[in-house]
Amino acid sequence: MIKFEDIHKKYKNADYEVLDGLNLEISDGEFIHLKGKSGKSTVLHFIYLMDRPTSGKVFYGEKELNKLKFNFQRARIRRKIGYVDQDLWLLDDRTVYENIKISTDLLKVKSKERKERVDEILAYFDLENIKKQKIGQLSYQEKILVELSRELVKKPELLILDEVFEKLKKNNKEKLLKHLYKINEEGTTVIAVTSEENLFDERIRVIDLDGGKTDVESD
Repeated sequence: MIKFEDIHKKYKNADYEVLDGLNLEISDGEFIHLKGKSGKSTVLHFIYLMDRPTSGKVFYGEKELNKLKFNFQRARIRRKIGYVDQDLWLLDDRTVYENIKISTDLLKVKSKERKERVDEILAYFDLENIKKQKIGQLSYQEKILVELSRELVKKPELLILDEVFEKLKKNNKEKLLKHLYKINEEGTTVIAVTSEENLFDERIRVIDLDGGKTDVESD
């Protein structure tokens, strides 16, 4: 479970709080559509340990994220999470295959299964023909698919997508959505930030941050 208790966030030189007393709980296995005027990416950054609140507590399971002082503690949490946003964190001097495979290197699974996972996700997103190309040779659309594949291949317990759908073509959007429903049914928690309406079906819980105010209600 992910829990936010009385979260406030004010950035330096800002004259207002992005989050103003946010209280929110997300249960394991939920599929969340996170929307609102502000604070969406900030919430995701707290979960992925990219930022800290000005005040308040953030919990991932039993761990209070604000209190994790050491890199190895943060790394343990991050290894459980898949995170994709509009900033591509790919290695330009490596091939498509190498970029995806690197996510499996720390997994406690046999090398045969790691290879099978990579081959499977390459096939699903039709990346087999470019798997030997370096990232610098790819189009932006192809890079997004590689980034998604790299995070999906490790089968995270939580997958975070920050405005990814906006950058995908229709066929790739449909493929991603189908895969998200599948892994969510298998137990993966999904949190997606998108401005696109009517993208998800009734299985999704919608959370509107309403400008970062307190005690969030969901649809």
